[in-house]
Amino acid sequence: MATLYEANDNFSATLTAGYTVGQNTLSVTSVPTNLPTIVTVGYDTDKETQFIITGSTGGNTLTGVSRLKGANVNLDNLTPITCLNNEEFQNQYLTMISSVDGLASIIFGADGGSTDSYAITLSPVPASLTTGLTIVAKFNTANTGAATIDVNSLGAKAIKKNGSSALVTGDILAGQISMLVYDGTNFQLMSPNIVELTKLLNKGSYQSVTTLATATGATALDCSISNIFLITMSGAATLSLSSISIGQTILIIFTNATAYTPTLPSGIKWNDSTAPTFVGNYNAISLFCYGTGAYIGAEILNNG
Repeated sequence: MATLYEANDNFSATLTAGYTVGQNTLSVTSVPTNLPTIVTVGYDTDKETQFIITGSTGGNTLTGVSRLKGANVNLDNLTPITCLNNEEFQNQYLTMISSVDGLASIIFGADGGSTDSYAITLSPVPASLTTGLTIVAKFNTANTGAATIDVNSLGAKAIKKNGSSALVTGDILAGQISMLVYDGTNFQLMSPNIVELTKLLNKGSYQSVTTLATATGATALDCSISNIFLITMSGAATLSLSSISIGQTILIIFTNATAYTPTLPSGIKWNDSTAPTFVGNYNAISLFCYGTGAYIGAEILNNG
């Protein structure tokens, strides 16, 4: 990742000890406030040298010193030092964001957190989380449900999708790179939901099977992970559908529905205007979601 060096306008100091080529510290009369930065030692002399500075000690010592360009010579005590100024910083920033690689270095971070508690580090560090802040993160683990992300330790914020919905399992995959935008409260995941995208690409034929061996009472069918449900009725069950997508088709196959008739979800329009009466050992229905809480139903199997 490219480093953006910070400005310290009007900074001036002098060396308090000589510098020998290759050493990684500079002893100075004062240290710049903003780091990392670039200092110029011996400006407009035959010994003018620019150094990258990454840190400082509690005293007046600059650390992480490496020569950037200029003379490669020893420097004397009392040699003057200046620092990257505001105009130079702006030119550096404009040069960086004018290229794809440079822009990526500012907004991209690799996740270093844990499952569902993601964390990235950007350079330069954002002063705060402001509305509209856009980041690109490479996640190191798949999510298992609701998740948060912490940018440069500015505080963990919830990751949402579709405006205000919490994530479900599979929205983020290990190794996935996604864009997120801060809305003032949460980070909005801009990448397509991988589960919903798979359903869309397969036109509702997202083939995953959930088996419910003992269905009784309130029974929720999670349509974000399956669209085929094999249900053995063991009591009077009331079915509901969760996380179903518009355009998704699900298949429900019942065993023992004659003994324990299931209560189906509301909002179903049957192809012959009449809900099926379950007869025999095996029964199956198909439901197509065409709107929120709205389905078209068809009886597929009624087999004694």
